[in-house]
Amino acid sequence: MFFIFLIFISKEIPVIEVEGEIKKESVIQVIVPSPNENSLSDALSKESGITVRRAGTEGSFSLISIRGTNPSHTEFFLEGVPISFTPYSSVNMEDLPLQGIGRIEIAKDFVPSEFSTASIGGVINIIIPDKGREFFHYLSGKFSSFKTLSFTGYSIRNLLSHSYFFYLNLFHTDGDFRYRNSNGTPFNPYDDYISKRKNNATNRVDFLGRYTYRPSSSISLSITANLFSKEQGIAGTDVLQSEKTDLKTERGFIAGEFKLENEKFFLSLQPFTGIQNETFSDPDGEIGIFKEEVKQEFLSGGMRVNFSKKNFKRIQPSFSLLYSGMRWKSIFIKPSSFSFHAIRNEVRLSSDAEFSFSKKFSVIPQAVFYFSKTDGETGILYYFEKKNTSSSYFAFMPSISGIFKFSSHKIIMSFGRYVRIPSFFELFGDRGVWMGNPDLKPEEGIKTSVEWNGEFKGFKSSLGFFQRDIVNLISYTQNSQWTFIPENISRAFILGFEGSFELELSPFKTGANYTYLFTEDRGKIDYLRGKRLPLQPSHELHYFLNFDLLKNFSIRYEFDLQGDTFLDRANMRKRNLKTEHSIYLTKEIKKGVRIHGYVENILDEKWVDIYSIPLPGRRFGVKVEGIIM
Repeated sequence: MFFIFLIFISKEIPVIEVEGEIKKESVIQVIVPSPNENSLSDALSKESGITVRRAGTEGSFSLISIRGTNPSHTEFFLEGVPISFTPYSSVNMEDLPLQGIGRIEIAKDFVPSEFSTASIGGVINIIIPDKGREFFHYLSGKFSSFKTLSFTGYSIRNLLSHSYFFYLNLFHTDGDFRYRNSNGTPFNPYDDYISKRKNNATNRVDFLGRYTYRPSSSISLSITANLFSKEQGIAGTDVLQSEKTDLKTERGFIAGEFKLENEKFFLSLQPFTGIQNETFSDPDGEIGIFKEEVKQEFLSGGMRVNFSKKNFKRIQPSFSLLYSGMRWKSIFIKPSSFSFHAIRNEVRLSSDAEFSFSKKFSVIPQAVFYFSKTDGETGILYYFEKKNTSSSYFAFMPSISGIFKFSSHKIIMSFGRYVRIPSFFELFGDRGVWMGNPDLKPEEGIKTSVEWNGEFKGFKSSLGFFQRDIVNLISYTQNSQWTFIPENISRAFILGFEGSFELELSPFKTGANYTYLFTEDRGKIDYLRGKRLPLQPSHELHYFLNFDLLKNFSIRYEFDLQGDTFLDRANMRKRNLKTEHSIYLTKEIKKGVRIHGYVENILDEKWVDIYSIPLPGRRFGVKVEGIIM
């Protein structure tokens, strides 16, 4: 399903790059999305050690898993400010700002102290592309399968001591793809039939703006604001589709920053606050066990302080303090007027120091101190009872990273401890099929990794080994025909290997990355012990081949493979090996305008993913983009 989408003609259209600061860059991986990648999910799914779980078409729920960990183990930041403060355990990547643009910084294991966390699933930091240009304007429009329309535009302007950045994304999809319906018998493929997805539409508006004032070369003041609105149908599983269930989300976020930097030290103060309102409506009880309408309000705010000393010869100490307060309230309109609320206050203190023993070898020891206090109301909604709960938690999380550099090679070794306390939704959730469990224990674990990166003439490669030993891993379990509840797995083990290469021999460029995962439930339940952890594919492979046929035309082939995985903890529902072949074409049709066409999943393979949610088959699309600079 192709179309012709007209867009303005601009002067020149170079490769889009971004600039900005990277602290402790030796332990941070940097990704710049290509024009073929329309979202964070697209960009990250092609990296080794990263698994993306989708719940349908573009715009639908999308989760990330780094090195075999759960989506709840990864924290997200925007320019260093935490944006993963939500009532949920996981962040929906399709709801994050700057889809498909900017720079993405990833720390998979050792996390620098400026992020004030020791997350076992690492961190992802989204960088606004607003540095190094006097002015820059970008527009793109896309039309693709399932009546999907997307418009993205952003503008950068740097004038004397002032600069601004504005970003707008408008998105719509009907999401009405055809899929294989298991007919309620997932173990018998012979009675499957083809159905069409319904109530799967998504409408989204996302705006982000930033203004910066620099009164001198060492001082800057900035303010960043994000406004987001989305309405989407909740289509249900492959067998039990809904027709009326939907979710509306509205979010506002604002953060300021005072930055002072000179040759001796760096200081940053970042106050932030945000509000998110959601309305879940299931008027006919299609998703949950009864007719339900609930409004949920989430407020968050806090302050982040970063300080580092720069004028020591061989030591660079850094300190970070993060305070955050959160309040979550659920107001039930149906089946009866009823409400729950929860409050949490957190303090995180992180410090590390990079000791450079030589130009080739450095060590970064780190300590993270964490304290939280949570007060909330929970109960059994069916009986409209309440129970007050209160808990406090303190944790000390030490870690260390060693970095060896020689010639064009680098080896990074890291070891550390981590802790994660349950989210509001895991403790007190009660929406649709998802229930809370106030008796959950915090997760604890040890993470270890060794990585090698090398560069040769026209050739780059990397190898990595990682291990996770987790105590009280939180995992959702289906405890009845209609409900899921989070439970602690007393012990879980993850072992993995990842590797990648990239070779450029003009006019060809090729590369691949591969991840192997061994996961094991080592809990106390006999019939589950030794089973694989759910939703963790044993193998993942991404391969690409790019060929520049002419000066203004290129073709790119991509192959994606996900090994077999299980959709449940008991390993009863197996999803077999999944493959996709895709072709992308890029043509500079006129100086200043590029057009991209693609066919994804050429063989029209049909699969299910998270909890029997079907995925789309073959997809077509065209995107046109233009730049003025």
